[in-house]
Amino acid sequence: MLNLDLVRHRPPTTWPGWMRAAGLTAVVLPLMAPLVYSALAVQGVTISPTDIPSGGTATGTVTLDAVAIVSTKVFLSSNNPSVATVPAGVVVGTGTKTSTFTVNAPIGAAGCTTIDARVGLTGTAKGSGLLFVEPPLPTTTLILRLSPTTVLTTRSASGQAFLRGATPGAVVRLTSSNPNVTVPPSVTLTVTSEDALVGTFNITTSAFGATTCAVITATFGTSKTRALLKVTGTSG
Repeated sequence: MLNLDLVRHRPPTTWPGWMRAAGLTAVVLPLMAPLVYSALAVQGVTISPTDIPSGGTATGTVTLDAVAIVSTKVFLSSNNPSVATVPAGVVVGTGTKTSTFTVNAPIGAAGCTTIDARVGLTGTAKGSGLLFVEPPLPTTTLILRLSPTTVLTTRSASGQAFLRGATPGAVVRLTSSNPNVTVPPSVTLTVTSEDALVGTFNITTSAFGATTCAVITATFGTSKTRALLKVTGTSG
């Protein structure tokens, strides 16, 4: 139990009557801070832009559901740190509702992720919309193109693998990072009029609710390249 004799002296006249009557001072305010702290919650998290290149950055904004009476720590986390990273947390200053932070996509990263924010370690987390990270541009003679690059769930897309310096009949292996987005295990390349080898393949998507993505990877020998397909779910 708090010993009022330790914190009692003439209080400011601007304090509420019950605090002045008890003789409480600012020493007690830190004890009250957790009550204010836990009453706040995250209203939303936004990321801008929502599509960045590998090695790029975006700006995140966290908004509380009320103005912070005291400086309030908001904890952050990325649901896929291999795609994008965020600081452990940000502070929403006294008298404000928002704070910004930087989202970093590591060099070589590709895919999509959401950013979660919560007040306190036990607060309810609010997630952002998806952040898409485009894979690096190809540095080999193997190129992968998707058309379109965004599809609705259950719809199909088309992929093309281009390769120079190989003989007709070359086989390019294909993989998808998302089990709901499927590609054939490989595609056989034939000669085009421009003397480049090309192979066309189909990409299919399963029915699901949330918007997601898939990284399609094409591999020929030591050459590897990737492309990002965005898939809009039934719930947006």
